Amino acid sequence: MRGRSKVWYRGRAYFGVIFGVVAASLLVGVLLARPVDAQEAGRESAAVFCATQQAVPRAECEALLELYQRTDGPHWVRKAGWLVEPNVCAWAGVTCAGGRVVELNLSANRLQGPVPRTLSALTALSSLQFQNNSLAGPIPFEFCKFQPHLTQL
Repeated sequence: MRGRSKVWYRGRAYFGVIFGVVAASLLVGVLLARPVDAQEAGRESAAVFCATQQAVPRAECEALLELYQRTDGPHWVRKAGWLVEPNVCAWAGVTCAGGRVVELNLSANRLQGPVPRTLSALTALSSLQFQNNSLAGPIPFEFCKFQPHLTQL
């Protein structure tokens, strides 16, 4: 009978140790976890995506991704390649030359919301076609100021 009680006690002790380790791990995970809003998560994923692509400068890639995120990109009519194709120059509506975005034609594409200021990073842009969408607000001042090549708006 004595042998059995030692085995029972040891088994219970091991269970207690294992339970304690699992509980402590869960508690640490909960305490260290911080909520991340969708916009912050989008910026982080955009930074990772744009750091790996080599078709255009990183700032231009990030500007295009922010345009997609802020104008309801998942519901665009033509969105082939966006967030999927690593070459941003192959995305629907994007035209590049010399490793720069030179044209953005997203007419009648269900864009909604404000035009993001980050589009000012597209400094080689010569044509911007946004007509027949539901964009709101003014064209950002930064965008107009830093677009020396823009001939069609």
